[in-house]
Amino acid sequence: MTDPLKANNTAAVKTIVTPLLLNVTRAGGNLVIAWPADAANVVLESAAGLEPPLVWTPVTSPAPVIVGAQKVVTLPMTDGSRFFRLRVAGP
Repeated sequence: MTDPLKANNTAAVKTIVTPLLLNVTRAGGNLVIAWPADAANVVLESAAGLEPPLVWTPVTSPAPVIVGAQKVVTLPMTDGSRFFRLRVAGP
């Protein structure tokens, strides 16, 4: 059976986005990236550029370590540009 009064149908969606602070500092020849340790299912990813086709790769080596209330990754600085983002990997 079809709905004869389609004009009275409504739907609503509410999305709440909670920003995460990504802290980036330089320590000698290293780049230190940190974010809140309590951010569940959050993955640090990197890309070589921002032009399509854009490929984001999880940063797994080295793995993040917990320092205080932060997850921290220390990466050696190299020639060229790298871009980083945090992405929620699941629910």
